Amino acid sequence: SSSAASDVYKRQELGRATGKEKEAEKWVEESKAKVKEIREKVQAVMSRKEGGKAVRVAFVEWIDPIFAGGHWVGEMLEWAGGDDTNSRKGKDSVRVPWDDVLAWQPEVIIVSPCGFDLKKSTEQARLLMKREGFMDLPAAKQDRVYAVDANGYFARPGIRLVEGVLLLAHMIHGGEEFPWTGAEDAFSRVPVEGEGGREENKDEKEKGEEERGEVEMKINEA
Repeated sequence: SSSAASDVYKRQELGRATGKEKEAEKWVEESKAKVKEIREKVQAVMSRKEGGKAVRVAFVEWIDPIFAGGHWVGEMLEWAGGDDTNSRKGKDSVRVPWDDVLAWQPEVIIVSPCGFDLKKSTEQARLLMKREGFMDLPAAKQDRVYAVDANGYFARPGIRLVEGVLLLAHMIHGGEEFPWTGAEDAFSRVPVEGEGGREENKDEKEKGEEERGEVEMKINEA
């Protein structure tokens, strides 16, 4: 089985074995081109940032105990401009102490429990928020905690490799630079609530209530 994202391109061998070599070759070439395009855009985005460094990410494959990303995930994060010191590129996912996550001070947290869909991943993300020190992390303060459809995009390598890299780039760098036009249930931002969470949540809620009030007034006056 594949252990690195780049191993997925070896599907040409599978194509030869199944008599669909041309289809496999076409998929490989198209995938390589799309990933190259994403990587070049990521580099351009990073070059505009002060210091030009990758964004600190915590990719969590399991929350109790904590397992960081493994196998192909580390390479996908690298392509998308993310850096997770606890993830292992091309190797098995490994259990890490929660203190190691705290020490890394991630700017973005992605909760992707192996085999879970978005709904279950979201539940796990909310449980992760209860860990000591979570609210002090930059990702919590900036409200940049995400849950993903792990089973669909990250639990195994396959034809969704390119979509997975784009999804990571979208979460890491934002929708303006990397718009997501894929499935709606691919990911979700999980709001950080409570002490330490971004105060904008309250402001945005109050602004939305004011706007709804204005609309209702206009309707009543009509």
